[in-house]
Amino acid sequence: MKLLKALNLIVFLSAAILVISVFYEGLTLTWYSFVTILLLATDGFFVLATILNLFLNRKIKIIFYLNIFSIIIIAVAFITKFLDVEHPKWAVTIWYLYILIFYGIQIIPNIFDNIRSKVQLKNDKGNS
Repeated sequence: MKLLKALNLIVFLSAAILVISVFYEGLTLTWYSFVTILLLATDGFFVLATILNLFLNRKIKIIFYLNIFSIIIIAVAFITKFLDVEHPKWAVTIWYLYILIFYGIQIIPNIFDNIRSKVQLKNDKGNS
């Protein structure tokens, strides 16, 4: 489970950096080569994390159903790419915003729970 949490964190951070990079490219109207590498890495991490979440993390039903939705979207993307269907440019940004929000929903509560437990431990030590 620690591997899955670490992978979810990696997906969240890479999607956050990617969204920032894409918006920066749009602001400067300059194309940077690292964005393509980051895009491919984020896609790879996302597919791996989605598949692992489908098999290992079925406790939270809404997350499970969102993972199924993600797999369907990934399959549609592969099929349309194979059929050489042109995607609109804004669809890529929407896709990475979806990844960012989806993994943010999973990661941010864990971060706050960790902070809360550490503060509670510190308060318990101070009171005893």
